[in-house]
Order: sequence, then structure tokens, then C-alpha cells
Amino acid sequence: MYQRLPGSVLIRRAERWLRTGLSPGARLGLGLALFLFATVTALLISRIPLRSLPEYQVGDIARTEISTPVELIVVDPERTRRLRQEIADKVPPIFLYNPSVVEEVVEQLRRTFERTRLAFLDALESTFGRRSLTARETASRSFRRFLRSFQAEHTSFPVSLALAQAWARGESGQDVGDHLTVKLRGMMGHYIRPDALPPDIPVAPSRVRVLPVVDGQVLPSLERIEQGPLVGWDALYPLSQARAELLKSLAPDERPYGAFLTALMKPNCTYAAELTQRVRAQRTNQITATQRYAPRQVIVQRGQTITPLVKAAIDQLRAQTASKRSGRRFAGLLAISFILFMTLWRFAKRTRIYSLTPTKIFLLVGLAVTLQVAVIRLGIELSDIVGYRFFGDIDSPQAYQYAIPFAAVALVVVLLLEARIAVVVGLVASLFTLLLTEDATLTTYAAVSSVVAVHGVGRYQQRGALTNVGMMVGGVNALMAVILMMVNIQPLVLGPVLFSMGFGFMGGIFAAALASFMLPLGESLFDIPTDVKLLELSNAELPLLKRLAIEAPGTYQHSFIVATLAEAAAKAVGANSLLVRIGSYYHDIGKLSNPQMYVENQRRHFNPHELLTPEESAKVIIRHVTEGIRMAEAAGLPRPVIDLIPQHHGTRRLHYFYVKAKRLAEAKGEQVDERLFRYPGPKPRSIEAAIVMMADSAEASTRSLREPTVENIERLVNKVIDSIVTDGQLDECNLRMRDVKIIKSSFIDTLSNLHHHRIQYPGFTERDLAPLPSADYEAVWIEPTGETSTQDSSPSPGSN
Repeated sequence: MYQRLPGSVLIRRAERWLRTGLSPGARLGLGLALFLFATVTALLISRIPLRSLPEYQVGDIARTEISTPVELIVVDPERTRRLRQEIADKVPPIFLYNPSVVEEVVEQLRRTFERTRLAFLDALESTFGRRSLTARETASRSFRRFLRSFQAEHTSFPVSLALAQAWARGESGQDVGDHLTVKLRGMMGHYIRPDALPPDIPVAPSRVRVLPVVDGQVLPSLERIEQGPLVGWDALYPLSQARAELLKSLAPDERPYGAFLTALMKPNCTYAAELTQRVRAQRTNQITATQRYAPRQVIVQRGQTITPLVKAAIDQLRAQTASKRSGRRFAGLLAISFILFMTLWRFAKRTRIYSLTPTKIFLLVGLAVTLQVAVIRLGIELSDIVGYRFFGDIDSPQAYQYAIPFAAVALVVVLLLEARIAVVVGLVASLFTLLLTEDATLTTYAAVSSVVAVHGVGRYQQRGALTNVGMMVGGVNALMAVILMMVNIQPLVLGPVLFSMGFGFMGGIFAAALASFMLPLGESLFDIPTDVKLLELSNAELPLLKRLAIEAPGTYQHSFIVATLAEAAAKAVGANSLLVRIGSYYHDIGKLSNPQMYVENQRRHFNPHELLTPEESAKVIIRHVTEGIRMAEAAGLPRPVIDLIPQHHGTRRLHYFYVKAKRLAEAKGEQVDERLFRYPGPKPRSIEAAIVMMADSAEASTRSLREPTVENIERLVNKVIDSIVTDGQLDECNLRMRDVKIIKSSFIDTLSNLHHHRIQYPGFTERDLAPLPSADYEAVWIEPTGETSTQDSSPSPGSN
């Protein structure tokens, strides 16, 4: 039934597993990660002892006499180091001179000069209505006020009055720029180094070798390096000294440009530490001082101090006499480790978690398993050391082994990822335990502990959940300790039983403690927000949410309604409802940059967009996406939450402003660039982002309904979501049409409940109140045909 596969077939299958869906660079990285994890794990579980010779460090006292059975030629480390250092000190440091730095600095001066001139002319035209003035106008007070205002706004280049007047009269002022260029080029023509000495040059040398950089490269051959000129240390100006010399060379009328010119200067000579070390290494690598030990010669006697030479001799003797038999075992363990990690990769590919690629999931679980094996190896070694040392026959090594936190890796993976792959990870770690200890009972103990941890943790929405699951795992561990004693036909004596149960319970507590330590590291390294982290972000007293409530109350209310819609829909389709809710809270925080530009925050019926062109309005509205990303990153929000900010708009069109611009353009016989009215994207790349997009559009649209009946809400929600689907906004996420129907139904139910009918109180009906604003730009646009066309993403001034 089963057939052995030749090695070449296994290799081809492994290549297919790695190749699927990955770029060449990703395949290489994944292969290196697989090799690294397998190698480290194989080293940990091989437990290869080198017991033929004791391990010593320099300064230790020899416990036994050691002699060599064979001839040894040993390199004396101390003498070799001294000889090499003497030769290396005679090699002058190498500095790289880059002539192109001069041209870079001069070009930067020219660009800044020209950019400032153009900005000056633009500002002149904006202020005076034209790009040139008469000499009399340039001498006026209004021109001086204009110049002061320009100087305050444009500090990159100091514009003097004379230069400004020349520019205003239509002159280029190039004579000033050329003169500054000559000054700057003249000083930059010297060798200029950084002020601080390199770390490996504590004292200024008498001479250095300067090598020119040609086309960004230095020929590495030793012969060409030797041809480089030797110059005195004083020929290399420190940067601060070069700047001071430049300031001294400036005439009185040029001194206003001094700070600008010195800021442009930068070193053109840099210390080539690697090249210097390479040259010195080439000079010294062949220099060694050796010591010969004849066969049966004593290397060290008992009671003598271990010197570097003695340690080198012992290490070389160990390398020559170590047993080679363990190499085959290591090769076998390496192959098994590789297969197990390949299995983890396969499960990682089948795991779908928001914002995490299969490669990232595999790196997380691979690193977690490797660390778990290291912890198990440490626990086994400590158990062997302390066993039977304190309480006689009660504290056996196996009893201490029950305290090893076998369930830690499963806890970490289930809290950061999900339960299915956590079970697999726990079982893989248990298999490594079997290879490490060759003890089937301890392997069973580890597997049961991991499975209980996975199924006991539930949703990690309270810090105390880890403590509770630790106690649960500890209780199961204690029970398993007794069961394994029965399996091993050990006598159930009260002392050993209680001792084993106690350390089994400690194993559960240690697993929870280790997981609580590893969780923040996993969150930070892989940018995975746990439920507790997300719940912490829901605190309304956090700065961003508090600002949103105070400065943009309409957006604040909109965000919480969107969160209600999105959370219910996420639960309906099995998405991450907590991430959706928290992401909805923060999806429009970019509106804090200018709250009054959005209709939900406008008061007294004043709309700033009436003063702007449609293109300007669209630009303002779209800007809240980039502002939101900036604010979220500054606040340290998790990456999955930040990703919802641009993705909930996708590449949708600002329909209201687009239609308005189109009508204005048609009246003038012009065309409208639709790209100016679309968000930059990206489109939703996850189910969660798609849900937030649809909830955002549905909520904004229903606010425009004067009669939010169930029928009207249903028609509007269907049209809004259908327009999103038709626009291709859901093409990059894994949302199925069946899920879209479920989301529609959830939105309709939630919105119907939010807009449920209320009784009218006498004296408070619509007829008794002032009329509502005549225009609601929030959700829809009435086409000329009379049909209602739903918004794309933000069809109106200040909508989403």
C-alpha cells in the first residue's frame, strides 16, 4: 500500500511546496528560514556531548592532567595577536575621497537657488498680480512687507533685499548664485572629513592614505591601494574647520549666505574602516606564532591555570579526537526537522489571518517552535542536574521535567494566530520532545498539555485569561503526572505523587508566564494585535478618540455607528469582529486635520466647499486618508488597524464632486480628469477592510433618507453595495458573493433598528419645527433622469 520514495522525488516535492505562489526572492528567504529552523532545532535535540576532554575557559584551573597522544602544531593566540597588531599599526588608515560630493553640493546650491527664485516669482504674482515690478515698486514698503513674509515662509535659502529686487525686476540674479558657487566649490575642493575620529583611530595618525572614488567604486586590489597618495593628517580638514574657513572667506555682503552655505557642506573624505581592516588583514593574516607539542607531551598539569595557548591546544586536540559517530545522528535529525518544518509551512499556507502572509505565519510558528525546543532542552538539562539532589528518591528527574512549560508555544500561537495551527504547532513541539528525550510518556504529557492550552484559552480579551488557562493546564498536568506514573508501573507513594503533581501544576503556571512574556514580543515583531491590545484601543479616553469626540463630533458619531454595523456583519460572516469594530473607530481620524470640511461636522448650515472648486474640495477630502495614516502611525496603532484607513475607501470616486466638476466642465466645453476624484487606494485586501468600506458607505447613505423605512433602507443598501462590487473594489479580498448577501442582510437589520419608527409628540412634529436644510450631500446624487445613484465612497463635501 505504501511505497518508498527516492530522495530525488522528495526534493522535487519540496521544491513544488516552496515554489507555489512565491517569488524567487521569497522562495530563497523561505528556504533559508527552513534551513535555519531545522538546523538550530537539530542541534538542540541532538545533545551531542564532547566528553572526551573537559571544557575550560582561559583563567580556569585544570582539574586533571592532559597530554596529547599525537603531535600538535598549535597557534599561540597571544603571541600571534601581538605580532599582528605590531604590523597592523604600521599600515596607515585609508580614507576614501569622493570628488562627486563637490558636484552634489554645488548642484544642491543651484537647485535651491532656482527653486527659491521660482517660488519667489510665484509668490510675487500671487501678491502683486504679475511676475515683474518696476524699480519704484521694488523700493516700496509693500514690497518689503512681501519680502519679509516670503522670507518667513521660505527659509531654505536666504533671500536678501538686493537679490529680491533683482528677481522682481526680471533679472535672474545668476551673478549671486555663481559667486556663491565659486566660494562653495573652492572650499569643497579640499579634503574634508567628519569632525569625530573613527572609533578604531583613538589618536590622530601622522599620515593617511587617500583613495579617490571613481564611478562610485574603489578598486580593491592591494597593488592599486598601495598606489594611493599618502598625505599628512593636517591635510584633512574637519568639517567644522572647513565651515569656519568658508565663513572667513566671505565678504561682508556675502555673510547673510554663510549659514546656508555651511549647511550645504559635507565630508568628501570618509574613513574606509572595512578597507583598512582588509589591507591590514592581508598584511597580517599570514603571520602566526606556533607551538609544537610532541606525542605524549603534557599540555597542562593538574592545578595549573588555563592560558590561551593551553586552551587552543585542548580545543585542537578535541577537534582531532572527537567521535565522528554522532554525525550520522545529526544528519538524520536534520532531515526529520526539515520535514516537520515543511509540514508547518503547509499548514501556514492554509491559514488565513488578516494582514499576515503565509510566509509571515510560518516565520512566527517556526521561531516559536525553535524557542520552545530550546526551553525544553534547557529544562531537560536542569532536571538531570538537580534530580535526586535535594529530597532523595522523591525528586526524580522526571518529576522535575513535569515543570517544563510544554504548552507555552501552543498558547502563544493560538493567541496570536488561531486554534488549528496552534494544535499542529503543539504536536510538532511534542514530536521534537520525543526526539530529544526518547521518552514516549513525556511526549504524551507535552501533547496533552498543548491541546488543553489551545482549547482552554478561548477568546483572549482579558489579561486574566492567561492565568486561568495556566491553572487549567496545571490541573491537567497534575492529573497526567499521576496517569503516567501508572503507565510506567511506578508505585503510587504519597510523597512522589504529590511532588510530581506539584511540579505538573507548576508547568501550567510556567507555560502561562512564558506565554505572557512572549506575547508582547510576537505582537511587536510580527505586528499582530491581540484581542487585549485591540480592546485597549477602544477606550474613549484615548487621545485620538477624545479629540474626535470634541473636535469632530459628527465624525465620532458616524464612526461608532459604522463600528456597530461592521461588527454585526463581521460576526455574521465569521470575520474578526473586534478588529472591525476598533478599525471603524479610527477609520476617519484623518478628518481631525480639518473637521469643518466634512458635512457631519458643519454647523450653522455653512459649507466651506461652496468657496472651493470641485477639484480643490476633492483634494481636501482625499487628504484625510493620508492624514489618518500619519496620525495612526504617530499614535502607535497596530498595522492591521492602520491598513483599514486607506483600504476602507479603496480607489472609489468622489461622486458628488465629480458630477459637479463634470457639469461645470461641460458648460465650458472641457473635460474632467476622473483620477483627481478617486482615492489613492489600495483596494480592500481583507474581508475586514471590505466590511468597513461597505459599512461606511451604507451608514453615510442612509443618513440622506428622509423616510428611513425598511424598504428604503433595503433598496439603498443593496444599491450601495452593488456599486462597490461593480466598481471592482472587492476584487483583491477573499469575500464571497454569499458573504456579500449576508453582509447586506446584516446592514439592513442593524440600520432598520437604528432608524426605527418613533411616535410623534404633540407640538414636536416636523410641521411645528423649522425646516431642515434643503440639501443633504451626505449619501446620494440625484441624476438628471430622476434616479438615485448611490455614492462611491465620499460623494459629498465632507462625507466619508
